[in-house]
Amino acid sequence: MKVDESAYKADFEISQRYINFSAELLRISLLAIGAYLTLVLAVLKSPANVGIVTQSLLFPFSIALFGVCSGAALAQRYFATDSLSCQIRFLRLLNATQTTGGNTPGALSPAADAEKKVWIRQLKRAGGWLIVAEVCFLAAVLCLTGAILIFLYKTP
Repeated sequence: MKVDESAYKADFEISQRYINFSAELLRISLLAIGAYLTLVLAVLKSPANVGIVTQSLLFPFSIALFGVCSGAALAQRYFATDSLSCQIRFLRLLNATQTTGGNTPGALSPAADAEKKVWIRQLKRAGGWLIVAEVCFLAAVLCLTGAILIFLYKTP
C-alpha cells in the first residue's frame, strides 16, 4: 500500500537531525576514548609518564562516561530508526483501514492501534537514550576537564 510522502517527510527530516546529532556524540566519544588509550600506550612505553594517567581517577571515569555515551548514542540511533519504520507501518495500516472502510471515521483498526503504540514507545525510547547520551557526554567532558586541570596544577 502506497503512503503519501507528505505524511511522514517532516518527521523523517527531524528524526534525521537527531540521528546526526547522536552520530556526532558517538564520533567525539570514540575519539576521546582513542586519545586516552594512546596516552596509556605512551605510559607503557615510558614509565616516567605514569603520573599523567594515575594522578586523578577523573581520567578513567571520564573515559567510562564516554563509553556509556557511545552506547547510548547507538541505542538512540537504533530506536529512532525503528520508530520511523513503525511510523510507515502505521500509516500503511491506517490507509488500508480507510480504503476498505472498515471502521468509523477517526477509529483505528486494532492492528493500526497496536502499531501506533509501538511507534510511540520507540520514539520515547529514542528520546530517553538521547538524553542519556547528552548527560553522559557533558559529565565526561567535565570530568576530563577536571582531570586535566588537576594534572596541570599538580605537576611541578
